[in-house]
Amino acid sequence: MLKLAYCGNDCNQCLRHVATQQGSEQLKQVAILWKNLGYRDELEAPEKIACYGCSSSAWCRHGIKECALEGKVDNCRRCSKYPCDKIDTMFQWAYKHVERMKEKCSTEGYEFILNAINDKKHNLDKEHAYYAITEYHEG
Repeated sequence: MLKLAYCGNDCNQCLRHVATQQGSEQLKQVAILWKNLGYRDELEAPEKIACYGCSSSAWCRHGIKECALEGKVDNCRRCSKYPCDKIDTMFQWAYKHVERMKEKCSTEGYEFILNAINDKKHNLDKEHAYYAITEYHEG
C-alpha cells in the first residue's frame, strides 16, 4: 500500500524511513551517505535523522508539514491549493540538489535519487487528480 509523506515521498521507498525500521546501523549508513553527497554539512547521529513518519518528525525543510497540518490534509494531494509555492520551491530545490549529486554518485545512485524525486511529483499529481475527481462526484 502506498504510504505518502506530506510532500509526496513514498515512505516505503524512502531510505531514511526504511533505515529507521531496520535499526541504527542502517541509519548510520544513511547519515554517512548524506554527508558524502553534501546533503548535510556534518555527520548526523542516527537518532537525529530517524523517521517514523511525518507526524512524528519535528522538522520539515520546506514548511510543507506545517502547511498540511494547518490545512487539515494528510498530504498535499488533498489540498485545493496544490500545486503551491511551497511544493514548487521544494521541487526546484530537489532538482537543483540532485544535479550537484550527479558528480558524487554512481550512475545508479544518481538515477535512484532522480527517480525518487520524479516519483514524488508523480505521486502527488496522480493522487491529487484522483481526489479532485472523487470529490467532484461525491459533491
